[in-house]
Amino acid sequence: MRHIGLLGSVAIIVFATLFSIGGAAPGETQAVRFCIVCSEHWLADAISNVLLFLPFGASLSASLGTGRVWQGATAIRAIKQAGAAGLLLSLLVESAQWMGWPPGRSPAVADLLTNTTGAVAGALLAASWPQVVQPVRSIATWCVLAWSIGAASVLALTACALGESTATLGDAPSATQVRASRYSYAPAFGWYDGTIESVQVAAQVFSRPTGTGPVVRALDPVPWSLSTSATLTRLDPAANIRAVLYLHAVRDSLPVLLIGQQRDTAWLIVTRRAGRHGLYMPRLALAGAWGDLQRDARPVTVHAFASGERLRLEAFPSGAATPAAHAELRLTPALGWALLQPAVTVQSPWALLVLCGWLGLLAGPLGWWSAHASRTAVTLGAVLVVGSAVLSPVLGAVHPLRVSEWVMLAGAYVTGALLALHRLRTKRA
Repeated sequence: MRHIGLLGSVAIIVFATLFSIGGAAPGETQAVRFCIVCSEHWLADAISNVLLFLPFGASLSASLGTGRVWQGATAIRAIKQAGAAGLLLSLLVESAQWMGWPPGRSPAVADLLTNTTGAVAGALLAASWPQVVQPVRSIATWCVLAWSIGAASVLALTACALGESTATLGDAPSATQVRASRYSYAPAFGWYDGTIESVQVAAQVFSRPTGTGPVVRALDPVPWSLSTSATLTRLDPAANIRAVLYLHAVRDSLPVLLIGQQRDTAWLIVTRRAGRHGLYMPRLALAGAWGDLQRDARPVTVHAFASGERLRLEAFPSGAATPAAHAELRLTPALGWALLQPAVTVQSPWALLVLCGWLGLLAGPLGWWSAHASRTAVTLGAVLVVGSAVLSPVLGAVHPLRVSEWVMLAGAYVTGALLALHRLRTKRA
């Protein structure tokens, strides 16, 4: 059984790291990146690498029989074995990427460091597993306190990442000046080959001159909330996202707000602290928003609203007073999982399941250890997590946790506690 877990973890690593994402031609040698901050989403990639190799280190430690007892010599041996194996496996993966497989991937020293760190962390987890699962009172007390601090920090950091830097916030949207941009194109999104009739930014209307191309403007200062719209009469046929309206700060090129078009889908993309510090920022899509333009040439208008608390898109066919379709995303501290990876989006059918698992990871272990820990530690832990969940939206200027998210947190905590109590009763019986 242990060997099956080891083989499974290796298979997951191979699939995740050697799966083609397109880009370079097959067999084309890629340059090695000797850097730590190697990409726009460097922090999310580092955390993902650690989590990817963590099961490998744990299963390797267990398969070699070093994950049974947490003792000095055994722990050191587990760390050495997992570190060496993780480094070797990572070297094989990076060598394959250096040789051009899969196309579009390039090797980096940062990947070697984070992959090896994940394997070592997995070995430490396996070595301490018996003490964590069946803790004595003192260990359970420390586990509750440590995990409470960690969970509270995750909620607070998520709220901070989803919010905008207060140094760039204007007092009100009406105080914002919309200026000409130094860019004639949308950075990282290229040229727009559709026809834009007009755009509106904070009550100011801009008509598009004859020809194609995105509307690019600079904001000074950046307001806390922003209402915009774009009216199209012809779509860009490109398969990827093209920027229709691109707004950025005067001293920055990242999009404060972007209305994009991809076939008949409208996109709302914003940059917050998450995007500036190596994490992924959730995007909002409205499928079929531009659908009428594929049937006739009557203009279609998409309204976009972005604030610290929510993102919203609305599609208005020509002459319509009410939106034909809309989509909304509330930015709550529970969206930490969306900052770490782009595979499961906030509008994916799997999003609810991933959200439930994320909140379960934050609260479930607390319930388990609370059945073994002191009442003081349990009370302090609950105050830390609940306090962070309540205060972090206020301090980060994001949306409070929804009722469903509170239910998931409480349900995970209660489930963990009930499972621990059941195990204790079964053991005594």
